[in-house]
Amino acid sequence: MSKAFQIRGYFVTGTDTGVGKTLVSAAMILKLHELGLKTCGFKPVVAGMSFRNGQPYSDDLETLLLSSHHSSPHLTAEQICPYQLIDPAAPHLVAKKTHIELDLEKIHAAYQMLRSNHQAIIVEGAGGFLVPLSDTTSIADFANLIQLPIILVVGIKLGCINHALLTVEAIQKRGLTLTGWVANQIEPPTEYLRMNIDYLSKILVTNYQTPIIGNIPYKGHLTHKTYSVRDLNLASTYLDASLLI
Repeated sequence: MSKAFQIRGYFVTGTDTGVGKTLVSAAMILKLHELGLKTCGFKPVVAGMSFRNGQPYSDDLETLLLSSHHSSPHLTAEQICPYQLIDPAAPHLVAKKTHIELDLEKIHAAYQMLRSNHQAIIVEGAGGFLVPLSDTTSIADFANLIQLPIILVVGIKLGCINHALLTVEAIQKRGLTLTGWVANQIEPPTEYLRMNIDYLSKILVTNYQTPIIGNIPYKGHLTHKTYSVRDLNLASTYLDASLLI
């Protein structure tokens, strides 16, 4: 039996906003679908939406739906994301401004509904691991609630080593399982950026027993927010399925 079937999926977090969590999450959904698992995506909250034909629209949610529809063609944005906030800011600040409560119980209920109908679920966090949902709760609390093993996406740029190590320590402090990390090259490669990947690959295995499961090279079109199935399939080729299954 596959590891993904036994554990029912992964929680994808990142070192920051804009590091490629959605790209990696959607690529993982396709990868697990190709391996025979009915898989979908889930995002607790999205903050920052545009409008299409007068209706709110999220590139992140459309990307997760694009990959999820391979297994579940009738899923909607409302099913995979219970809280959709218009303003592009920290979710708890937008919620406070618009008098909305980001309720962990409601988020968990939406997650459980999908989980009951899928063999695996890829949960994409919002922003970084400790992003608040309220004055007393955070994305980390939801990760702790659902107890999925975690994949860390590191956007390779100046400062990413510190961000990665801080995130790893926050995850381990909560007793959660960090299965692996993905290097996503969001800037044109340089010698120092390559050295960052080499350093993290070594230190995360040596000190935290966390292997690299993917290294997505810099490609300009993969730094955009709107992805095609071709883009997602390309990204999935850089993920090591043997470490996911």
